[in-house]
Amino acid sequence: MKIIIPKDDANFIIFKYLPRLGVAVKDIELTAAEKTDLIKKTGGTLIKIAYAFLWQEFFVPLPFLYDKFPLHIGGYLAPYVNSAANSISGFP
Repeated sequence: MKIIIPKDDANFIIFKYLPRLGVAVKDIELTAAEKTDLIKKTGGTLIKIAYAFLWQEFFVPLPFLYDKFPLHIGGYLAPYVNSAANSISGFP
């Protein structure tokens, strides 16, 4: 958490939000099918988020990513990455 967001925000999520979330959802029970569906939806969504952050201007501190050629490759691959994530998550 502390790597990708400011320290104060990360501390809030780690020490306040997640413990309270744990208490709020502790009594929720899911079937195996529901767990599988949740994992697939989360995985597909995380793929899209990770790909978006990769190409977000200077979010990833690798300056060569933001040159003309790598940006064209990222743009070319975006529909394929989105399609793969859609098929994993089931979201169009």
